Amino acid sequence: MHNGGAEEYTDNIFLNYGPVLTVLICYVSNKPEEERNSFEGAGGIISSCRDRTFDEVSEMIARVASPDSEYLLFRITDKACKIERHGGIIPYIVKNGELKVLPNGLFGLENDDRIICATTAFYDTLSSTAILADAVTAMSCEEWMDNLVCRISDSNMLSCGNLTAVNFIVRSED
Repeated sequence: MHNGGAEEYTDNIFLNYGPVLTVLICYVSNKPEEERNSFEGAGGIISSCRDRTFDEVSEMIARVASPDSEYLLFRITDKACKIERHGGIIPYIVKNGELKVLPNGLFGLENDDRIICATTAFYDTLSSTAILADAVTAMSCEEWMDNLVCRISDSNMLSCGNLTAVNFIVRSED
């Protein structure tokens, strides 16, 4: 996350990782101050979600989020990912050399698939070609993200406000 001159970070990313990875990205930078606490309790929900189904976690998050909240909830297992998106967080997948937006729902994963989820502000100065090129040439998530952040910085010196993104590379031991 980059705060772009703001006094504090306002977006949140909550992770619960293990054999199953659950991630919640809350986009509140574009909200008025009084709405920025709309995800109070979400961290506790995610940290204790291992024994719950995706749908149960989704219902719990919906109860703490305000009706117009913008967030992305996803869960990744060995072979699949399930996504539920509300608002301005866009998930992309790089699969077989193509960049595609991931829809809500369940989809399969394969070795070397690459996923990036970010707020619209993160993508503002990035072309699809740049995201794809950096994804297929990077050997790690850190390298991929560093390359994207460098592109954004070259474009606007990171003066664009709060940037929130998370990326993953699927690695199979099979």
